[in-house]
Amino acid sequence: MAAQARRTASLGHRTGPNGDLTGATFRTPYYHHHEQPEHYQQFNRDHAHLRAPGERAFAQLKSWRLLRRARCSTRRIGTIVQAVHTLLTCNYAG
Repeated sequence: MAAQARRTASLGHRTGPNGDLTGATFRTPYYHHHEQPEHYQQFNRDHAHLRAPGERAFAQLKSWRLLRRARCSTRRIGTIVQAVHTLLTCNYAG
């Protein structure tokens, strides 16, 4: 987690005192450039690398019919989704 926070900070994100992203500002990928400078391309690659595990995990969560017809409280479903997302993200990250 600390290594990811340092990598995120190196991409231009500000981390909190514990390495979390609470109150952080985020830089988005560079768009609308036909021929981007190398540092723009590198930033976009790093940004995509950090987002990919979360995007894959959410895509898989959306395909689960169980979550569409959950029969538990709305408070618990959020906790369940967060736990499953964490497990899927760890699985994709290796």
